[in-house]
Amino acid sequence: MEDLVAQVFLKAWENLDRYKRGSSPFIAWLYTIARHLVIDHYRSKKKILPLEEAIALPSDLDMPDQEAQLHFDLEAMRDALQMLSKDQQQALILKYIAGLPNDSIAKVMNKQEGTVRGLQMRGLQTLAKYMIEKERI
Repeated sequence: MEDLVAQVFLKAWENLDRYKRGSSPFIAWLYTIARHLVIDHYRSKKKILPLEEAIALPSDLDMPDQEAQLHFDLEAMRDALQMLSKDQQQALILKYIAGLPNDSIAKVMNKQEGTVRGLQMRGLQTLAKYMIEKERI
């Protein structure tokens, strides 16, 4: 993780001349660099689980109950995010993970602020439906 953080700042330093002051907040520009590096990192390090691990029951795991539940909740959330459009994913990540305000998100995504709010609302609705359906199974 520390390597990725270092890469973000190195990439930002190398491309500082490309940052257009006033077009978007500096933190949004850094987030965009980080997002691309994280995507590249995970694409290059796709994890392949042995079949035994993939079908292991929770009782077979060496995790306490809370940790196991957290693991399954995170996996369910990751699956749910895959149900969203790329724009919805980006709008929600920028809002709830990066903590950016909607006006900054609109600049990063090159969209109107109302469009960003709509993407967030529809994304959250889709996530809620998916999670409710998942609980019924």
